[in-house]
Amino acid sequence: MEDRDIIHLCIEVLDKIVLTGWENDIIDPIGQLIFPAKSEDIRISEQELKQLFIDQFKEKHKTLFYSIESPTRAKYNLGKNYEQINICNEINNIIGQAALIDMSILKKSKETKKYIRILNIEFKHQNAPLKDIGKDVLKLIHESEKGVFIFLLDNTNKGSLNNESLTRKGVLDKLKKSFDDFKEYWDGDKSVLLVIMSLKEKVLIHRSVSFHQIADFEKIFSINTNGYGNIRSVSENSGWKLEVID
Repeated sequence: MEDRDIIHLCIEVLDKIVLTGWENDIIDPIGQLIFPAKSEDIRISEQELKQLFIDQFKEKHKTLFYSIESPTRAKYNLGKNYEQINICNEINNIIGQAALIDMSILKKSKETKKYIRILNIEFKHQNAPLKDIGKDVLKLIHESEKGVFIFLLDNTNKGSLNNESLTRKGVLDKLKKSFDDFKEYWDGDKSVLLVIMSLKEKVLIHRSVSFHQIADFEKIFSINTNGYGNIRSVSENSGWKLEVID
């Protein structure tokens, strides 16, 4: 499954999220999924994001298979805080257990007839805490399969994306720190595709990150020349691509 296949799925998912009804709405929804109401507000979570992605995957890729909450092969200590996140091995003598991947995509081997994982996907809604982003980054770069990290943000200004403040950090800031802190655990040549969707702006940005780009992390996690700005301010030479939902 290529990066462009994932991007097409994400474009379709964002288009459907924009048109999805919610519990207190009197307008007929598009599709059967309804966002529950939290007081007078709509409650959107990772679960709805994952469900819509799975629905689109099943419709578009009928020769592939998927699993949810897939156990990792490596063992991890995901701790109570960011500083405790680690790989468990004989060298560091850290006790841990298999973690879970939100969704894995598999194909069936013609030779062995067994199912083979080819892709691991993690989903996040909103500007999640550093610990939650960090543990998912570690799993995606350390497991042998190619990784995808999909974010859905309601608002995508410079505060939620990246921020020069020392106390408030956006998604790109947290991704940069996580990739930088865990880079020694990267498994092989594989890459991780990053997708950030904006519900308010109805756009998404994406780029792929590989181990060989570690020296360019400062540039990789900046969407334009000054490093900050709204999601639509992506510059052509940043490596990020902007997709607009019609």
